[in-house]
Amino acid sequence: MRMNFRATKPQLHQALLDVIPMVGRYYDLRQRGVQSASRLRDLLGVMYVAPQARPRLDEVVFVVANATHALTHEGLLKRPEGFDDARLAREITRMVCGYLRAISDAP
Repeated sequence: MRMNFRATKPQLHQALLDVIPMVGRYYDLRQRGVQSASRLRDLLGVMYVAPQARPRLDEVVFVVANATHALTHEGLLKRPEGFDDARLAREITRMVCGYLRAISDAP
């Protein structure tokens, strides 16, 4: 019997969702991530102006920090064999630069 957990137990479902990001993670790691996101915000804040059509700075930091975290911590998929840290860093840089370029070019 399959149960629609979200519909039948919404509070429990939300509580589990709230806890999942912390499962298996260390407090220090999370703090370093928060500090890195803060530095990213400071760096982008100097040059980022968000007209209405663009995401706000806090949204940009959210996307970049979480995408980078997911990619460096195995995200959804296991890293392909032979895809070393140097290649990963280049691809993350390409992704982030492309994203920042795309939102800066937006009307």
